[in-house]
Amino acid sequence: MKQNFCENAINTFISINNSNVQGRTELADKFGVTERTISSYIKYLNEELNTCIRWDKKTKKYVIEDQGLFKEIINNSKLEPMDIWLILIILLRSQYILPTKVKIIEKELLKFVGNKEKAEMEKLFAFEKTNHLDEYYHEDILKNIYKAFINKKKIKIRYNRSSENTLEYIIEPQNITFDNGRVYLIALNENKGDRTYRIDRIRSVEILEECKGESNFSLSDYLSKSWHMFGGIDKETRIVVKFTRNAAKIVEEKVGINKRIIKEEGEYVTYEFIAYGIDGICIELLGLRDGFEVLEPMELREKILGIGKRIVENHSNKKRMEDGN
Repeated sequence: MKQNFCENAINTFISINNSNVQGRTELADKFGVTERTISSYIKYLNEELNTCIRWDKKTKKYVIEDQGLFKEIINNSKLEPMDIWLILIILLRSQYILPTKVKIIEKELLKFVGNKEKAEMEKLFAFEKTNHLDEYYHEDILKNIYKAFINKKKIKIRYNRSSENTLEYIIEPQNITFDNGRVYLIALNENKGDRTYRIDRIRSVEILEECKGESNFSLSDYLSKSWHMFGGIDKETRIVVKFTRNAAKIVEEKVGINKRIIKEEGEYVTYEFIAYGIDGICIELLGLRDGFEVLEPMELREKILGIGKRIVENHSNKKRMEDGN
């Protein structure tokens, strides 16, 4: 049994169990396989892992009637000392929770570990010395965003797109996520388009009386189709890129986004991605230098060519200025 098969089968169970993706077609798209392969995953789960997953013809979704071997894992799972260590590291690295709050969380988490681990972990973390970026922390901003989430309300924000440009937006908050130590708010704008907003650039939040629309937003699905979490909520884009073998290895290791190989020829591999938007992928691809060629869509191809052209022009202008001096 191949490792990818087993991993995909287990992830199929997780997707169905969490009610994120339950349809056969949606599962096939998520894992970049055929619907027949999804059926094979279900068969493996039922026969080898003692689950009972059936296809509901009425709803056209898979239904879990028995969690099988996963039942004990799900019902008896607990935080291990290593989990607590990792959680504390993430809190420290996020630089977004005040040291006093982190200390409270640390004290509560360390109740779950033994005396030896507790003593060693207390030596490892000195939050008051390292997390000093108070300007990142805006508790009133986070509180209002949280209230909007809970009460399903729209919000009006004042947002700094640059140091000299503060604009107002009315948005429907969907969730928050992290990227490179910063916290981002994922939201729909008034045109139902996707946006990500750096929370440290939000100057004020006003909760409006108007309720936001119903949404099936799934953070895990969003992140699985977003390049470095920058993407869109309601617009999926088919992206086809031809890579050199070396570049393909980098993409395979670094990119968790939904992808599948559609062609292998000599020294080249062509991938198809189903992604939200094209902005995030530009940065990733440009880092590969000449190791790629965008085949679809034309919009992405032209955007990358435009960025490359501006980079060359900026370098040329800088060289002329240096030569002139």
